[in-house]
Amino acid sequence: MKKITTALLATTMLLASCGSEQPAEKVETTVQTKEILKSSIILPEKPAGAVTVSEARKLVEPGKEVTVFGTVGGSVSPFVATRASMIIADHTVLRACRTQACTSCPTPWDYCCEPKEVLGKAILTVQFVDSEGMVLKQGLEGFGDMKKNGIVTVKGKFAENATDQLVIINAENIFVDK
Repeated sequence: MKKITTALLATTMLLASCGSEQPAEKVETTVQTKEILKSSIILPEKPAGAVTVSEARKLVEPGKEVTVFGTVGGSVSPFVATRASMIIADHTVLRACRTQACTSCPTPWDYCCEPKEVLGKAILTVQFVDSEGMVLKQGLEGFGDMKKNGIVTVKGKFAENATDQLVIINAENIFVDK
């Protein structure tokens, strides 16, 4: 139940993150935390054996190790502003809006030109959790050069509450393509 609540909290944070400001003291703490985490979770080389997001969705087994690659996207706001959580999409299946008829789309990483049923089968959630299984209270955007529409490769395990409908990976390491 705690893990389902965490997933719902992440979704709520995605929708409510606009316009919130942190006091200067918290911003400084977050920056220091990012530097500490960078050396321990950012991989210097792309891990071998990664599968696409679509392939990973077929392998869901809570606790099972997985290495997956995808594009940060699938939503207008794929990063949760105050949590170490993001959505990645299968760019081998989905096409960014700039490659389709709607070339004027200001947010091509959201794949808004794709039918919802196609998009839903080609995205998953990546999160970094603490030893208690709680999502870290730190945003990922900009961390290790992560950005919307950027390609990442994630090593981790399927979360205990992951299903083929709600795919969540508890990340241990990440490689950010430059």
